[in-house]
Amino acid sequence: MASDRRKTLAKMRSRNISVEDDQLENLADDAAIACESDSQPRLTQMHYQDLMQRGLAKLSEDHRAVLVLHDLEELTQKDIAEILSIPVGTVKSRLFHARSAIRKFLEAQGIDL
Repeated sequence: MASDRRKTLAKMRSRNISVEDDQLENLADDAAIACESDSQPRLTQMHYQDLMQRGLAKLSEDHRAVLVLHDLEELTQKDIAEILSIPVGTVKSRLFHARSAIRKFLEAQGIDL
């Protein structure tokens, strides 16, 4: 089980991480809550998914990997450290900086968090 997860995540490390639409919905929901309600909720949801995809694309591969693994795949920091062969402190640092960068990107797009 753990070795299967490592193999899958190792493949993610060797190429750009692709985030599925349903995973983006989880991150986009936080941004959507901050905005006022729209009469076209599906369009709004698609807008936030697009914003999150663009925000993730601006992150370095290292930061994006940690953010996706932790916030979307819901892995623990310890598991991420083992999978990526980095210290837990590095995972924490990258997660902090990745979230900060996403927050700044969304604020620059006019979304108040």
